[in-house]
Amino acid sequence: QTEAVMKSLRQREGLLFERMDAVLGKRFRGEMANIEVASGEIRTAIDLAQRLQLSTPVQPSDFADGEESHGYCRFAPPAAPPPREELQPDWRLTSAQLLRLTAMLKAAKPEGVISVQRLVALLQRAAEVPGENVLPRRWLLLSPSQLLA
Repeated sequence: QTEAVMKSLRQREGLLFERMDAVLGKRFRGEMANIEVASGEIRTAIDLAQRLQLSTPVQPSDFADGEESHGYCRFAPPAAPPPREELQPDWRLTSAQLLRLTAMLKAAKPEGVISVQRLVALLQRAAEVPGENVLPRRWLLLSPSQLLA
């Protein structure tokens, strides 16, 4: 009789685990999808040098709801100051280019200190790799003396 009770409890435990996993897993996957959407929007805004919007594409109803998680803004956020410098898209690195360049620099000097001459040589080598798109187009036209400046 004890074995029957234990077997019944294990079956109930298994069912309960499956139900909880289904409910929590679904919510977790939804939250992760929303985070991916938000990070994609942020990445795109950075690559295009656009200001981030105050609202995000993430819906609050998609996240866990609890008393401690509620918040509100009493005042409208202050307006962003005007940019101090003009953006020059031809010279700007995209996120992907920045990641590739960072990987190249870490591979060349893992300790994080690199001489100016070594950096110029590394940038020239990166510019010579066809099809890699490591650097912006305008950077490819620079001479070593311009890179040193």
